[in-house]
Amino acid sequence: MAINPECFDAVFRAAGRELNEKELKELGEELERRDRLIQAEDTSLTTRESALAAADQLAAHLNRAAIIEKHNAALNLTKRLELETYLKNTWGDDPVNGWQTLLTGTQRARPGARRSVALEQESLQGKYMGGLIADLERLNHTKLFASGALDQDIARAMWLLDDEKPNFRGLQPEAVEIARSIRKWQDTARLDANKEGAAIGKEKGYIVRQSHDLYRIRKAGYEEWSDFILPRLDTPTTMSRADAKDVDTFLRATYEGLASGVHLKAATRPTLTGFKGPANLAKKLSQERVLHFKDADAWYEYNLRFGSGSVRQAVFSGLRRAAQSTGLMRILGTNPEAMVKVVGRSQLERVADPETKRKLNESFGSAIANRLAQVDGSVNIPGNAIAARVSANLRAIQSMAKLGGAVISSITDVPIYASEVRFQGRGFFTGLSEALGAVATGRPKAERAQVLSSLGVFFDSMIGEIIRRGSLDDTFSGGVARAQMRFFKYNLLNWWTESLRGSAALGLSRFMADESRKAWSAVAPEMRRMLGLYGIDEAAWAHVNKARTTLADGNEHLTPEGMRDVEIPGVSKERAAQTREQIEDALRAFYIDRAHIAVIEPDAETMALMRQGTRSGTAYGELLRFISQFKSFGIAVTQKVLGREAFGYGANTLGEALGRGESLRGLVQVILTTTLFGYGAMTAKDLLRGKTPRDPTSAATWLSAATQGGGFGIYGDFVLGQQNRFGRTALDTLAGPVLGSISDLDELRARALSGDDVAAPVLKQLVNNTPYVNMFYTRMALDYLILYELQEAMNPGYLRRMERRIAKENEQEFLLSPAESVR
Repeated sequence: MAINPECFDAVFRAAGRELNEKELKELGEELERRDRLIQAEDTSLTTRESALAAADQLAAHLNRAAIIEKHNAALNLTKRLELETYLKNTWGDDPVNGWQTLLTGTQRARPGARRSVALEQESLQGKYMGGLIADLERLNHTKLFASGALDQDIARAMWLLDDEKPNFRGLQPEAVEIARSIRKWQDTARLDANKEGAAIGKEKGYIVRQSHDLYRIRKAGYEEWSDFILPRLDTPTTMSRADAKDVDTFLRATYEGLASGVHLKAATRPTLTGFKGPANLAKKLSQERVLHFKDADAWYEYNLRFGSGSVRQAVFSGLRRAAQSTGLMRILGTNPEAMVKVVGRSQLERVADPETKRKLNESFGSAIANRLAQVDGSVNIPGNAIAARVSANLRAIQSMAKLGGAVISSITDVPIYASEVRFQGRGFFTGLSEALGAVATGRPKAERAQVLSSLGVFFDSMIGEIIRRGSLDDTFSGGVARAQMRFFKYNLLNWWTESLRGSAALGLSRFMADESRKAWSAVAPEMRRMLGLYGIDEAAWAHVNKARTTLADGNEHLTPEGMRDVEIPGVSKERAAQTREQIEDALRAFYIDRAHIAVIEPDAETMALMRQGTRSGTAYGELLRFISQFKSFGIAVTQKVLGREAFGYGANTLGEALGRGESLRGLVQVILTTTLFGYGAMTAKDLLRGKTPRDPTSAATWLSAATQGGGFGIYGDFVLGQQNRFGRTALDTLAGPVLGSISDLDELRARALSGDDVAAPVLKQLVNNTPYVNMFYTRMALDYLILYELQEAMNPGYLRRMERRIAKENEQEFLLSPAESVR
């Protein structure tokens, strides 16, 4: 279709310059698309009238784009200068750790050392998801929402919300209330993103950021996917052109993008430098919606077939991804990769020492790149979707088979909790008392849960199956994910973790309410040092002390939300609002981070170290994921707890830390107490398996206790010999449970070929690798009532040999002899 020259004039004026050939082509395509949409909406218009209306519409769009471009250029320049200044002034002597701070955080005692991209993402996630959960709790709709019973009505209500006069007739009132709460936090997330340079406008008929299950999409193939989606699309709004050829081209390109998993990476809008043409602008102006559906039911049907499968999971997934994108932009601007390169080049130019420059330059291709891949979500894009899903499912099955007694092992969380409370300046024994009280009380309910949500701390159990634990990675198949979620509920690990973590956040917020009554100089030095890690200094403290709030549990807390009503005199309204928001964000990050250090959970730094920037579904990526399974706790303890004690008081090297009284005392205290509690965990597990406790006078026992406690990680298994306590070699254990089980099967195969009777060992391997069988509260009964008899029947004398082996290797006996029990 030929475009009227008059149409180009308006657009040329908006562009403010001559356009090249490629831009003219894109301009024509965009004008044609808008012209078709206008004609479809108003058939009374002449061809010339619709074309001119399209030109006016596009010109207004480009004028807006030019404003956004100028705003973002200034915003990115400001962020660049802030980053360069921070790296120079705070990390000039240690630039590599400076970048770690910016991306995933460090435990070093320097200003802002914990305010990383990863923590910003986690903090925003707590803000949006915790806020929504708190609203649902107040409405008493959490269980109803999690049940999925109102999913379709919620989708229909959200579709109507942006109508001038929405008609909710026929919809359940609870669904409308839930929809309004969801939209409130979606709008909060949208506005936060726009403050950081995005340009996400409101669109009629918006439900959630569309979820796409790349595994379902790949399994279906293009033909099945396109045949399903096409009748449900609002074709004129979605397509650039309406003819069949272009529809197929568009859908094929969309399919390839979704099947590749690129949508799993955080969406940030690259900086626009100069007029790029309308097609590129349409892609880059934070355009969330590529696929527009005819109505709510069409969206709902697609989401069931090729999306997350539920409105509730789509909602939380969308909020989670919004937090990931906005967290990236808060630190690194609208084009994070470009910002890292630009600031990195500037930094390299300033570094004078050749060795430091070499290490920094190398880290941009390794350590820094790996951490960036972790926080921007690149590691979640599978190289091979089938390999990624099969591997993830195998690891999940091993978790469900091997971690039936995980809550017993978690007894060592108590001294780790206490060490964090001591680091806060509240005392080690205060921490012990608080942790044991949390275990006795159980996980937070009702008013306490609402308080936690206001702090940004929330738990998976609050929202049932809405979100999957610990990752934006959707690699697990739905059935395996649900089975694993139930497993961690039944083995009581969720209960244990939530009880302690809730207590950690609530205890800290109550303590902070008391501390906030003091002048900055009177605040404990430990607390001042720790607050500085999050950018809360004396100037911020002058406003923080007004944010105390009496919450639903009847206690006074210092909360992020309390900052919203704080008066800040002497500055403009805009500046006051900005200051309040900055302090609110810092407080939320503070509570979330300290709760996750008190009760260890692997964070982005841990995952970056284990994954090394590799993608799932690749040979190397899966090898690393198999090797690192079950090792994340030990790595996280080393990184978060031992790292905090070594470097959290100001030391720059381990040697320097060992010469500091505070650091040395902290390290010794953590290692000794976790070892002691590790012995308690081992003893409890032995008693639950019918064995006598291990000899407390044996050095090997205490080495195993240290390993159990997390102080030495898995390496303590191998100090006293080639075989570890599981009967495997060091190499087998280092390979992880999946590869180790494969090694076990190969050994059984070799024994069978040599003529050995392997029936009993095969049964043992089957039981040890079967999900749900090894629950700590059922395994002893299963052994004595069924398994021992089967093993002895298959291989007479097997149980006596097992008893002798355990007596020799661990110096233990059975309280009730398995061999005697089967007679």
